[in-house]
Amino acid sequence: MIRVLNNNKYREALRYFRKFTQSPFISSSYYDGYKFEDFVGRGEELDLFKQRIFEIVDKGTSYAIRLNGFGGVGKSTLFNYLKKRIEDERANNPKICEFLGPSHNIFSLYFKDIGKISDFGDIFRKIQNAFAPHFDAELGHEISFVEYVAYCMVFALVKKYPEKIVHRIFGKKRTVFNPSTIKLPDLIEKIKNLEEKYILEISEIVNENVKEIINDFKYQTNSKSYKINRRDLPLLRGLSQIFSYNNDYYDKVMRCDPSLFRSDNEIIDYFNSLLRLYSCFTQRQPILLIGMDEFAKSPEIEKRIYYKSLAKLLVKLRNSLDYTLFVFISTKKDWNSFDQELLEDTDLLSQISAYMEEISLVSLETDELIKVFEKRMDLYWKKGRHNRPIKYPSYPFSKELFRYVYFLHERDMRESIKFLDRLWRKLQRSPDIPDFHNLYDVLRFARSSKFSGLELSKIEAFELKLVGDFFSKSQIYANNKKRSSIVEEGLTQAFLSLKTKTFFDELSFVHNNYTFYIQSKDGTQHRRLPDVLLTFNEDMGPSMKRYVEIQVKVYTPEKHVELDHIESSIDLLSNGCTDAVLFLMTGAGFSHKAKEAIEEHLKIFPNRIKIFIVSTERINVLYFLALFNEIYGKNFQDYENGSEIALFLLEKIFRCDISDLFQELLALPPWEIPVDSDHKTENYRPPPTLAESPPIIPKIRKSPESLQKTPVQINSYFSSNSASGSNLSQEVTDEEKNEIDTQSPEEAKLSEFPFHWQKLPLLDYVDYQGELIALVDYAWNRRPSSLYKFTKTTFRKNFLNDNAALGVNEFNELVDRMMRTGYLKKEKTTYIFTPEGKLFVRDIVANLG
Repeated sequence: MIRVLNNNKYREALRYFRKFTQSPFISSSYYDGYKFEDFVGRGEELDLFKQRIFEIVDKGTSYAIRLNGFGGVGKSTLFNYLKKRIEDERANNPKICEFLGPSHNIFSLYFKDIGKISDFGDIFRKIQNAFAPHFDAELGHEISFVEYVAYCMVFALVKKYPEKIVHRIFGKKRTVFNPSTIKLPDLIEKIKNLEEKYILEISEIVNENVKEIINDFKYQTNSKSYKINRRDLPLLRGLSQIFSYNNDYYDKVMRCDPSLFRSDNEIIDYFNSLLRLYSCFTQRQPILLIGMDEFAKSPEIEKRIYYKSLAKLLVKLRNSLDYTLFVFISTKKDWNSFDQELLEDTDLLSQISAYMEEISLVSLETDELIKVFEKRMDLYWKKGRHNRPIKYPSYPFSKELFRYVYFLHERDMRESIKFLDRLWRKLQRSPDIPDFHNLYDVLRFARSSKFSGLELSKIEAFELKLVGDFFSKSQIYANNKKRSSIVEEGLTQAFLSLKTKTFFDELSFVHNNYTFYIQSKDGTQHRRLPDVLLTFNEDMGPSMKRYVEIQVKVYTPEKHVELDHIESSIDLLSNGCTDAVLFLMTGAGFSHKAKEAIEEHLKIFPNRIKIFIVSTERINVLYFLALFNEIYGKNFQDYENGSEIALFLLEKIFRCDISDLFQELLALPPWEIPVDSDHKTENYRPPPTLAESPPIIPKIRKSPESLQKTPVQINSYFSSNSASGSNLSQEVTDEEKNEIDTQSPEEAKLSEFPFHWQKLPLLDYVDYQGELIALVDYAWNRRPSSLYKFTKTTFRKNFLNDNAALGVNEFNELVDRMMRTGYLKKEKTTYIFTPEGKLFVRDIVANLG
């Protein structure tokens, strides 16, 4: 049962959680409009970006950074965090800037999917279009970079020559602003509202004042000077015509019209000239920060041709473009393909390597990632601060959940966020909020059928270690007996799934704590319960039938398996009840005495004793198998591919092919005890014939989940665990077949009982053999304190509920029949054996031997 938080205790938080449905994990951090308050780490990478930006400022050149890493590692998030930091500095204009300076301005652009690039014209067009939302946020107007430079030119002229320009453009009556105090956004608004005749004046003013413009607008940096020359006159005129409604200059620029640009180099020269004019008119150097995601992702066809043209373009950018920092973002896989295709062209590859600096991102440390998720939860709870539980600041999540999810997705932040978003939506529809403050509980919830978000067959190594840590430290499994018991049940369920899915046709039955009775020489009867009993070829007769015990000893590392811990298995093997025994062990191994006994019996029973010591690296797999039902809320056989998982785990634990192991056991010759008396055990007696075999009472522990099977599963389960006694009957000869054919149905049923049953008047109890044996065993072992008393409730609790082979209805009919025959009497809810009933019990016990 998965622990849940008290909904009443956190009623306000739960109400807010249900009401405010917006998940804080709706996307990765580069989602448009998302605040980057959850960014952590990457200090070294940010310092490198800052260093390259200031080198561009000093040298006036361009750089390219090749940003790579595995998918989901945070490449796009890193670039967009840098972009956001720069935009915040431009918008807020703080006194102390980290990236901006009084001498330079940075324009940052991000392309999530740049698409196919063949020349600089492709990049130029994308840059112009990408600036529209950027300037809209800053200036309140959607304009391209070309328009922006044109407006900066007019703004500079208005500031420089107000007396010449203001009246001509805006008219005497239209002068409604002070040229010395007007801001660029206001000027843009006024120019957009001008009539065509006033817009044409702008072009005239530029033509008339070319000499003054060339002389007055210059910009000098520490290492470089920028000025306007007469070759820029066509560009100045073109910029002045951009505002006209009747001029197509702007459209030609935006589509890189061949009538305006005869080659790709002319587009690059035009772009550099725009940047230079911006410097002259604003007295600040422009820096373009351009991030292109999935840059090296190529089409599958013509991959080499595409990469080669892309490489040549990069070389061209290096040699001709100024003021630009390109950040080319792609996965490590795509960059490796890029390098591989260019291996033959060593000269081109070396030029690119000289131009592009590589930054390889590795996954965030776990604690850093937890901070990212916690900050997202802080953003979420800011709107409902008074509702947030103090004890659970990330309610309904926790640090342990974040840690598990990050490990589960192999430190992939993007996939971790997607998983948390799915989990968020699942919990909003769930009646209870699980308690995620224990890593094991987190694992159980994530793996449970309630949240089917994980692939059953994908069991991660860290999950195995997590289960192992819980199993080793949990008080529930503090002693060796409890540890061994839960492993026995896990092995039983695993082998049952192999049987139910017909992985191994020879496997007939799987029982946990099947009961044998062994009689020693002095007549003393001993009860033996093998931990896990595998029955092979049940319907094929004694020569083919095999019983194999798996003796489970899950001990702490310092604990030895003592002799008295394995005597039961040795007795079963020595007395012919089992054909082989497999010891599955953890801990310090056998004690000295136990080891000597095993070695002695290995001489007597070669190949019938096998020892499997579970090593440290495999012990977590054993614990995972033991707790499978607790983790998933279902058994192996309840899943379509549960048998494959069970087989995988079993082969890891036993460190062998299970099919080969079964075939080896089936190849053992029929069981025989050596004649040599020196090798006989203390309790030695000749192996019993099938007719003399003691009755076997199966006791199968059933989890609550296994009681809720569908009718088809229940019928199948019962038939495979029936106590009909068919495994005790003799092989039938031809003469006996003819004799059976003449028997009545009642006599035929009675003949299926062991021979000693036929000495008793048991015809009335043929249909209740298993239930009667269980009741006799219960009454006999409880004497004399119980005085042959029992209640139906107590008997059901101790026998029926734990035994799939026994039926409640059959038991009720048995009690009614014994009441009618005078063997039982009833006082309130208690049934008491009468004197005749006590004699009946003693006769059965005596006949059972």
